[in-house]
Amino acid sequence: MSKIIHFFIDLSLIALFGCENVGPEEPMEFELLDGPLDGLSVSEQQRFFSRGYGL
Repeated sequence: MSKIIHFFIDLSLIALFGCENVGPEEPMEFELLDGPLDGLSVSEQQRFFSRGYGL
């Protein structure tokens, strides 16, 4: 019985602290694009604004 309890405690600790580094980090605020890049063609600009990114 004691081994089962230790197993679940260890599993809980691994799940709690070990999953932080599994996925990619979130981008910083200054790394996010808030508008279209210079040099986009007219069709690319229309596609950008039609998806709601430029609002």
